[in-house]
Amino acid sequence: MDSSLLSWTAGIVDGEANVDLLLNKSKTSINPSFTPKVKIDMTHFATVRRVRQILGIGAVSDPRTSNNVNGSDYITWFVSSDDAIYVCKLLLPFLFTKKRQAEILLAYWDIPRLKGGKPQSDETIIKFHILHDEIRELNKRGKHHVK
Repeated sequence: MDSSLLSWTAGIVDGEANVDLLLNKSKTSINPSFTPKVKIDMTHFATVRRVRQILGIGAVSDPRTSNNVNGSDYITWFVSSDDAIYVCKLLLPFLFTKKRQAEILLAYWDIPRLKGGKPQSDETIIKFHILHDEIRELNKRGKHHVK
């Protein structure tokens, strides 16, 4: 894939995306469940559609009206699970602002886990929560200082 297109896409992700590890709440699951997700909400529809075109994956929503003061229409592009990991791997060399969030998603995905609903070890569950807590802290609104 063209590195200039990936660089442009990474710039959009850095400035506009939410790169997150969502905690799925379930009262019936033995193990905590998390979902990697990358999502862009923008009022410039053509930019969102261009991201989808360049990456070749993800869903684009129909336009919606924002609840904020100006009530602007926006659309959303998003990927989750395997597709979010693919996007993070693809864009990681070009990311700056969201680089650590992408690294967290990749680290989460690399943690070995038991399949078939078997209970995860306490150590594995702790690792999941540490990564989730770190990404939550990085995604807080407000001033952030690069270390």
